[in-house]
Amino acid sequence: MRRFFREIYATVVALLAITGCVEQPRAESGDFRVLKGATNNRIVLDATKGSWADIDIAAKHDWEILDTKGFVCTPSSGSPTECTTVRVEALRNNNSVDTVKLGDLHFRLLATRFVGLTVHQLPRMMVDRDKVVLSGVAGAKNRVYVETDAEFEISYSKGARFTAEVDADDEGAVVVTALEDNNGSSIVSLGEITIALADAPSCSTTVEVVQQVNKHTPLTLMFYFLGTSLNTYYNQNVDAIVEALSNNIQGEARVLVLKQSSTTDASIYELRYDAEQKCCVNEKVKNLSFTTPYDAALFKRVISEFIAIAPANSYALVVGSHGTGWIPKVPDATTQRLLRNMGLSDGALGWRREGALQTRHIGDKAPTQYDIADIVKGISENDIELEYLLFDACFMSSIEAAYDMRNITKSIIASPCEVMGAGFPYAKILPSLLQNSGTEYDIDGACKAYVEHYKTATTPSACVAHIVTSGLAELATKMRAVNGAERSTDFDIASVQAYEGLSEHIFYDLEQYVVESCADVEAVEAFKAQLAKCVLSRYHTDSFYSVYGPSSMIPIEYYGGITTSADVTEYAEDWKNTTWYKDTH
Repeated sequence: MRRFFREIYATVVALLAITGCVEQPRAESGDFRVLKGATNNRIVLDATKGSWADIDIAAKHDWEILDTKGFVCTPSSGSPTECTTVRVEALRNNNSVDTVKLGDLHFRLLATRFVGLTVHQLPRMMVDRDKVVLSGVAGAKNRVYVETDAEFEISYSKGARFTAEVDADDEGAVVVTALEDNNGSSIVSLGEITIALADAPSCSTTVEVVQQVNKHTPLTLMFYFLGTSLNTYYNQNVDAIVEALSNNIQGEARVLVLKQSSTTDASIYELRYDAEQKCCVNEKVKNLSFTTPYDAALFKRVISEFIAIAPANSYALVVGSHGTGWIPKVPDATTQRLLRNMGLSDGALGWRREGALQTRHIGDKAPTQYDIADIVKGISENDIELEYLLFDACFMSSIEAAYDMRNITKSIIASPCEVMGAGFPYAKILPSLLQNSGTEYDIDGACKAYVEHYKTATTPSACVAHIVTSGLAELATKMRAVNGAERSTDFDIASVQAYEGLSEHIFYDLEQYVVESCADVEAVEAFKAQLAKCVLSRYHTDSFYSVYGPSSMIPIEYYGGITTSADVTEYAEDWKNTTWYKDTH
C-alpha cells in the first residue's frame, strides 16, 4: 500500500497548475485510506446481479471514482471526509465456476489517480430452501437442491441426529435422513447443514433441519373447500369422498374436510370408515370463525387446525375454489382496467361473464381470496412439507405459481385451463391418492382418472398436470439460458397455445413458448429435457371449455401441461414482480 502512495506523491509533486503557476496540494500517505470493507485490497461480491459490499474510506481532498465496468459505485464522488461509505454493486450474474475479477476500483484525488482495490465476484450458488422438514420416523428423507456450476461441500455438526449426503444420481441434490424417531410432543430442531463452495468457503448457506413428531398416522388428507359460491358442488364433492371411503380404502390415514357456511363461519368434519356400519361416516369435529380479508395468517391457522385435529407423519392438501393462477388478488391498475374493458369483474368472481358455465378461481368473492404468497407462508410456517397439493381450481398449472410453491410441497396437481364447476371426481381419484391403506399414492393414476371422467361428460373439458417441484430450480436455470439466447426473428405469440379464450390472452403453453421463441436449439432441448423431469403427467381432452372464445370449446393443438404469462403486456409489471421472472432474467 505504501508503494501506491509514494507513486501518488511523486506524480503530484511533478505537476504544477499552468494557470497562475499555483502548486497543487501534495498527496501524502495519509491523504486517502480504506477504513473497512476490503481484505488484501480486494472487494468480494456474491454471484448474483445486484449483490453489494460497502467500503468505508477517508480522504483529505475532493475525490471521484473513475469509470467502472461490471460494477457500479454509490456515491461516485465526494468532498474531504473522515469517513464515507461507498457501496459497490455487481451489474451482472457470475454464472461461471470460478471467482472472476470484475475490474479495478480507481479513485482520483484532484489530478492524481489512486489505484488500490480490485473487485471480484464469487461463482453463483443458490440453495432452494433455508429449512428442510423431516417426518417423525427414523429413516425419513427429504432433499435440498443446490444450483451452481462449481463444486460445493456440505458439513454439519458431529452428533447430529441426521445425515446429509450428496446424491450422485440427482444433480445438485443433498439427501437429508433422520436417524431417530421423534417421540416427543413437539417439532424439534436436529441441527444445521452448511453448504459452501469448495474454492470459496466464504460463499455459504445454512439450512436448518427440523423433524416432526412421530404420530404413527401415515397421512392426513386435508380438504379446504373455500368460500360459499360453489357450495352446491362442494356438497357433491363431499358425497363423492364419502362414496370412495365407504370402500374402506383409507386404513390408518385420516381425512378432514373444511366447509364454509358464510364468509366468516366454517366447520371441520372428519370422514372415516366405520367397520360396524360398513360405510363412511361424516362427523363434525370443530366450528371456526374467520376474519376478513383472507391472508397468510388465516391460511396458517386453517392448516394448524387440521394438524391439531389429525397429526400425522405426512400431509396432503386439496384446495377447492375458484382460481386465477399466479395473478395477484389485487392486480395493478392496468390489470383492473383491462378486466373492466373486457367486461369482466376486477374484484368478485374472477373472469366469469354472465351466462357462462360455472368454473373455479382462487378464493371466492373479495375479500375471501388468497394470494399464492399467503398459501406458501401459511403452509411453511406450520413446519410441514406436503406430499402433494391438488388445486381443484382454474388455471393453477402455472409456472409462476408452481415456482413460488416449490418449497412447500413435493408435487402439485393442477389444471392449466378452467376446471368445470363439478371439480375433480373424488370417488374415482381417491383410490389412487389413498393406495395401500393410505400409505402410498399414485398421482399419475389420479390425473388419468380425472381426464377419463370428463371425456364422457356433457362438457368434455379437462386438462391436468403432475408437477414435481424438486426440479423447478434447475428449470429456472434452463429458462435463464433461453432468455439469454437469441430470439427467433419470426416469433409470433399468437402461434402459441393459449388456455383461455380471452381476446387478450393471459396463459400460454410454456413449452411451446420456449420452442417457438428461442433460436438456440441447444438451449431449447435442454429446457425441454428438464421440463420432462418436472411435469410427469400431461393428460387432456381434445379441447377445453371457455366462454370467451369464438366457440365454447377450444381445440388443444399443443399441450405441455403448464403455462406462462411471458409477453403478456397488460400484466408486465405484475409479472416482473414474480420470483420466476426474477430468477430467470
